[in-house]
Amino acid sequence: MRDWGHAKDYIRAFNMMLVDQPTPKDYVLATEQSVTVKEFAEAAFRKAGYNNIKWVGTGVNEKLHDVSDNDRVLLEIDPQFFRPGEVPYLRGSAKEAREVLGFSPKYLWPRLMADMLEYDMDLAEIESDIMKKHRSKL
Repeated sequence: MRDWGHAKDYIRAFNMMLVDQPTPKDYVLATEQSVTVKEFAEAAFRKAGYNNIKWVGTGVNEKLHDVSDNDRVLLEIDPQFFRPGEVPYLRGSAKEAREVLGFSPKYLWPRLMADMLEYDMDLAEIESDIMKKHRSKL
């Protein structure tokens, strides 16, 4: 589980810490909400239009399938990307930042996920256009 925060909130909070305070101080910045990587990924696929998906398997063998497309695998776990020292549950407490700075996040994880997805989809469209232009010159 992760406390997924948006850079826009953190930059706003950095400004509060460095500019709005007479003496800079460290604060914990967090949304105080946690969601699993699995839930985050599933929500992103649903937002991208994959409405008939299911998880198959368990543990490192679990995969996300598109039932509408012959059970095509959309997502699978690759243990090479595991972080040995990673903690399984992260949820921050921004109590002091809230009380002292008036900080509260405006962007919670669904918005972060939507912004990330929109950026990646825009980038994929740009790359596709570049490839089409490149192919037409061949």
